[in-house]
Amino acid sequence: MLDAGCLADAFEGIFNENQPDSILNKYAEIRRDIYKKYTDPWSQENVKRLYALDPETAKDDPFMKTVNSALHDPEVRKEFLARPQLLRVDIRDFFLKT
Repeated sequence: MLDAGCLADAFEGIFNENQPDSILNKYAEIRRDIYKKYTDPWSQENVKRLYALDPETAKDDPFMKTVNSALHDPEVRKEFLARPQLLRVDIRDFFLKT
């Protein structure tokens, strides 16, 4: 969703705000960096967790403990739900000023 929103903003800038199409290169650079730093490592950890966890002991996994804590502790939930904000970039910050 964040990729789509960022890309939509880039296209909006090109078509309605006279931004150069090179903004798409900046979009690609930003999203690739986020993928390498966050998305791919998180996904790899989730796949490993999926195959490695024993259902009988899954509740002892640190990630699962955090998820369970988020269900009961508003502060943990707030921090947990804020994590995806690391992936958010406003491409408009890179628009040329006119």
